[in-house]
Amino acid sequence: MNGPSRDACDKSKCRAGRAFYLCTLLKSNGCKLFHLLKGPEAEDHTLYASHTMWENRAVFEAWTKSETFRAAHSRAGDNKPLYLDHPQFEGFEVRQTVRRGKAA
Repeated sequence: MNGPSRDACDKSKCRAGRAFYLCTLLKSNGCKLFHLLKGPEAEDHTLYASHTMWENRAVFEAWTKSETFRAAHSRAGDNKPLYLDHPQFEGFEVRQTVRRGKAA
């Protein structure tokens, strides 16, 4: 999925739902990247996961306590019929990054 870029996030493009969430997320200081991942499909559901990258843990935690976070999640209950259960947060810290031609 190709979401909106930081430059594309203005009020005319960020009206509701996922687009609003992505725009508020990408405008947040410290958010570097967002991926929506589609996983395996079963008879009764399809697994999705979101993956974000942040400057550091402190910036992410500050965002989760911000008005921007509350606004982005204010209508989360509207999509309750789409979920089998409450979304579960799982945080990971980078231990190794490998890029073509170099390791960091």
